[in-house]
Amino acid sequence: MPADEDHPYGHGKAESLAAMSASLMLLLAGIGIAIKSLIEIRQPHHTPAFFTLIVLVGVIVTKEILFRFLFSVGKSVNSLSLTAEAWHHRSDAITSVAAFIGISIAIIGGKGYECADDWAALVASGFIMYNGINMLKTRHQRDHGLCAKS
Repeated sequence: MPADEDHPYGHGKAESLAAMSASLMLLLAGIGIAIKSLIEIRQPHHTPAFFTLIVLVGVIVTKEILFRFLFSVGKSVNSLSLTAEAWHHRSDAITSVAAFIGISIAIIGGKGYECADDWAALVASGFIMYNGINMLKTRHQRDHGLCAKS
C-alpha cells in the first residue's frame, strides 16, 4: 500500500526487507559452504562418524516439518518473510540429505572416500545459492507487481 499519515514510507516495506535479508543470508551461506567444501576436498581428513547419520535424520525430519508449517502459515497470511524463512528450512533439509548421502558414501567406501561428504556439501551449496537467488527474484517480481498496481 502507498504511504499515508501513519506510514510515511508505505506499508509492507519491512516485510520485503525481511524476505530480502533471508534470501541474502541463504546466498552468503551457500558461498561460505562452497568455499569450505573446496578447502576440505583438498585436505585429507578422517571418515565422518556413523552417529552423524542418525543426527542428520533428525535434522531432515525437523527441518521439513518446519518448512511445511511456515510455508503454510506464510501463504495463508501472505507473508514474504515467513515463506522465505520456510524455504530456508527446506534448504537446510536438502543440504542435510546431501550430507547424509556424502557421509554414507564416505563410511561405506572407506579409505579414499573420506571427502565424499565435502563433495556433497559442494553440491548442496549450489542448491542453497540457487534458492537464495530465486527468492530474491521472487521478492523483486512481487514488489514490482505490487508497485505497478498502486
